[in-house]
Parts: sequence; structure tokens; C-alpha cells
Amino acid sequence: MSLKFKYILFVMWIGVLWFSFRFLNYELRRIKTFPQIKPRKIGFVVARIGGKDGVSEEALHWMRILKTDGHEIYVFTGENENPQRLQGLAEEVYAVEECALYDHSNQDILKMAFEYQIMVPEDVLLDFIYARKDRIKTQLLDFIAQNQIDVLIVENALSLPVQIPLALALREVISETGIQVIARHHDFYWEGEREQHFRTRYPHIAVMLNELFPPDLPIVHVTINSITQENLGQRGISSLVIPNCFSYGENIKEISELDKEEIRNLLGIQPKDRIFLVPTRAVRRKNIELAVEIVGDLESMGYENLKLVVSLAVEDQEYKQQLEEIARDKGVDLIFAYDMLRGSRFSPWDIFWISDIVIIPSRWEGFGNNLLEAIAYRKPIVVYSYPVLQKDILPQGFDFITIIEDNSNLNAVEEQIKLILDTISSEGHYPREVQEAIEHNYQLAEQVFSYTQIRTMLRDILSSLP
Repeated sequence: MSLKFKYILFVMWIGVLWFSFRFLNYELRRIKTFPQIKPRKIGFVVARIGGKDGVSEEALHWMRILKTDGHEIYVFTGENENPQRLQGLAEEVYAVEECALYDHSNQDILKMAFEYQIMVPEDVLLDFIYARKDRIKTQLLDFIAQNQIDVLIVENALSLPVQIPLALALREVISETGIQVIARHHDFYWEGEREQHFRTRYPHIAVMLNELFPPDLPIVHVTINSITQENLGQRGISSLVIPNCFSYGENIKEISELDKEEIRNLLGIQPKDRIFLVPTRAVRRKNIELAVEIVGDLESMGYENLKLVVSLAVEDQEYKQQLEEIARDKGVDLIFAYDMLRGSRFSPWDIFWISDIVIIPSRWEGFGNNLLEAIAYRKPIVVYSYPVLQKDILPQGFDFITIIEDNSNLNAVEEQIKLILDTISSEGHYPREVQEAIEHNYQLAEQVFSYTQIRTMLRDILSSLP
């Protein structure tokens, strides 16, 4: 080997060492300055948990994300509707009856404050509210002390005045202890059609609404959409937007054909039937009559064996009866599935597996958990263009069959649905262009609404807290 060649090798070796040193030095500095995740004891405060409502679902999503990041999860709630869903997730669950939404005394407060079904002098109502507040406050302080809670995450309890004693207790505890708080606001009483349900003739209750929902305290306010963030900003309160999420990327295990057949039998559905799924609770703002109208129109065009299934709980019996009357008039086979599956081994989400088309007709959604779920189950989606969909979701590039606000494009929407019905196979396989839209929506949702994105946002918030 010549001296010249040895010299070249020596120079190359020095260069490799120099580059390796610079790279290692960069990595060490990067690791040193990267914010470390400090394990926390996090207490979730939520009026009810484990149910099918959006607040419960989103609270569970955050719990899973935070749990996998090494934090300990504790829950302070009024109703634990399904304890099994919290097993292995929460270290402790404190169920405090006074915090329950549907506790008789809390319902009496709402009837006195807003519905005028019980008429009492204002001082009697206030005494009743403050007595319950004191009991809740005592238990909340015990919860924080016994578990050495570092951070409270308050789920909607400082947004909607459906549990006023709990909101009062929270404000006092936060003010007196200085505990770190993230208040997540799913929907405010002054948004959409809700405001009419929270009108009061009592001056002190009106003051409470203004001061408590939300309170202007030194806490982190989180909204789930940019419209609410803007509205909150007009009230002088700054907030961060963290959208709703779903565990995209984690395979949802499809149920067997035998299980699908069993679900159909439970719901009275035949294999030849085409199923339109409305994955919502039966409450008025969900606008389910629009879905009834669509299916009725399709049947009047000669389409047969169509079923319209509402999968979640009926929370307004009067509204359910009205929907049944509309469905009878239009000849629509309307099925309320929630109670029909009760006691079986199936959940309302299993209905996605037997559905052909998902309809989301809501006039208002704080974000739209049912939309994220329909994307995850890879179904074609017909959705009403509610404000948050227009502002925060469609601009991302999603491909839905969208009903515009005044329903003026309903004929065009029904033509698109007809194309799906005409081309879907007997085995439930969609035509290529429909399947491409479904996969596009899934891939996009995985990029913008998955646990990965939310985990980064939560890490940023927690690392900013002392």
C-alpha cells in the first residue's frame, strides 16, 4: 500500500471522527434541551363517565393518551355508567352522588332555575344550591388531598350549567388551593340552540351563569373547535384548540359474520336490507327527522328494504314519539337500537359493521365524535353542514356527501346516495370511487385527528405547568 494511499485513508478516518463527534454533540444537546415528561397525578372531574355521550368518550380518549405517557389517572364523577370501561385506566374512581346530572336533587335545581316546573323564592333555591356545593367541595378537597392530585382536568363542568353546585365547588377549590387546572369546554350554554333552555327569571342565577360558565380564573382553557375559541375570546378569555380525536392506526377488530347475523336478528333486520345508520342519541338538536326524510324520499323512488337505525340512547321520549310519527307517515322503518341491544354482548358501535351508509344530520355539534367514528369504521358518510364541520373539518380536505345548511342540495345528495345503492355489491363492497373516498378520509383523519397529534398538544400543555 503506497504512502499516498495511506495518507488519504488517514484523512478520511479523521473526517469520520470529526463528523461523528459533531453529530453526537448535537444529539446530546438536543436530548438535554428536549422537554422531559414529568409524571403527574391527574384528576378528571366529569359529571358522568363511561357513557355514550361525547364528553364521556373524549374524556376516555384523553385518559388513554395520558396513561400511556406515564401519568396516573384518577376520576371524580357523579355517575360511572360503565365501570368496566375504566378498569386498568383509572387508579381510583370517586362516584359522588351530588355531582350526578340525573340525581333527583340536581334535576330539581334545574327545574327551579330554568324550567319553572317548581316555583320557589330565589333565596330558597340559592340555599339549596349552596348546601350541595358545600358537600361537593368537601369531597373534592378530600379527593385531591388523598390522591395528591397535581392537575385537574375538568370536562365541561365549567361550560354547561347542568350541575351548578359542582361548578361553584370547583371555582372555590381552584381559587383557594391554586391547583393547576385544564378546563376542557365541549359546548357552552350560550352556543347554538342551547341558550333558550337556560333562560332564568332569577337575577342571582343569571349572575352565576355569567361568572361560572366559564370562570375567568388563572387556568388553561381548552376548546374543541375554533368557533368556540373565537366566542370565548370575545368574552376576554383566551383558550387553546384541541380537536376531538380517535385511535386511528389501532386496528378495529371486525366482528364475525355470525356476530353480524346475530345483531341483525336482535334488530329485526334481514340480510337483504340496506341499513342507514344515524350514530347519535335521540335528542332534538341531532335533527334525525332529516335522515327520515332522506330515506323516505329514496323509498318513494322505488328503493326497497331500507332500514334507518338510530344507535344511541333515547334521551327525549317526546322527540322519539314525534320521529316515529314522521317515519310512519313516510313509510320508513325506523329502529331505535340502543335498548334492543341492552343485555346482549354487543355495543352500539357494532352496528357500524352491518351498516351501509352513515347519516349525521345534526344542526350543531361541538366537534363530531360520531363523524370520527364513521371515518374509523370506513363507511360512506352523509353529513349536514353544521358550523364546526364547515370551519374546522371540511377545510382539511375530507370527502363527504355534504348537505348544505338550507337543504337546497338535498336532491343532489339523494342522487349520490342512489349511486351507492345501485352499485354496492350484495356482500356490502363499495364501488372503486366510493372506496377511494373512504380510504382518503381515513388516511387524512389519521394525520390530523389521531392520538399522536393530541398527545403532542397535551405534552406541550403539561410541560408548561409548574
